[in-house]
Amino acid sequence: MPVHKPMRVLILDDEKVIADTLCMVLNQSGYEARPAYDHASAMATAREFEPDVLITGFNNGCEENGCETAAELLTFLPHCYVFIFSGSASTAPVLEEFWQLGYRFDVLAKPVHPQDLLNQMRKCEAADGNVSMAPRPMRVLILDDDKSTVDSLCMILKQNGYETRGVRRHDEAIATARAFEPDVLLSGFENGCDQNGCETAAEVLRFLPECRVIIFSGSAAGAPAIEEFWARGYKFDVFAKPLHPEDLINRLKEYERADRGAVPELFPCTPDVRREDRSWWDRLQDWAGRRS
Repeated sequence: MPVHKPMRVLILDDEKVIADTLCMVLNQSGYEARPAYDHASAMATAREFEPDVLITGFNNGCEENGCETAAELLTFLPHCYVFIFSGSASTAPVLEEFWQLGYRFDVLAKPVHPQDLLNQMRKCEAADGNVSMAPRPMRVLILDDDKSTVDSLCMILKQNGYETRGVRRHDEAIATARAFEPDVLLSGFENGCDQNGCETAAEVLRFLPECRVIIFSGSAAGAPAIEEFWARGYKFDVFAKPLHPEDLINRLKEYERADRGAVPELFPCTPDVRREDRSWWDRLQDWAGRRS
């Protein structure tokens, strides 16, 4: 007969009486709870205790607020459920900022009534570890007919914390986009297909309208087609080829910070401003080597 494992709860508050009292309530109700009174002890306890739930005050007398403590904990316990409790409306802008970053913290008003807390614990038990409170990595789909380019960009982006898929044909891109649901499509303009990168992007946007699109091209010949799509209302970003990976990562970080409704800055299709003689592939290899 399987043995029921009590849900583990870590409670962080700089007021020792509050943390200890909430632990007592939870322990008497069948949970396994431990207190912490500052950020450092919370991190140490979390690594050893591996809680299923973190309950933390927003202001804990530390340099880190409760959201920052929770975000650090979620880097090694992504399925830990997080409750932030606060007695001040002034915390709302910071909480909103973390929500926009993709964190899924629940918020409790302070003082927390024990019965309300127990009701929330039942909610966590119903989730049964299937909810990740940490933001998932941004997903990037890369399309180019050059396998080495695709593989190198996938490797670089994975090393920087992104989830990537690489394809080399239009039909592969559409099928992968339906299954993978990328946040960003990065596509060469000319991909050895009947469809150019803009046409592939337009088809992806029919079923993933919030997907960001970056088109990269090494030839000014693509400019008229790109401008035609801009005139039709598509908000593609355009980078000149060779595309420097640092420029790409900086743009992805801008996407992560931006609201989905924001209109991205559009870049004209221009020759490489760095005027380097080495090839796109050589520069990719050098940059990937620095990250390996």
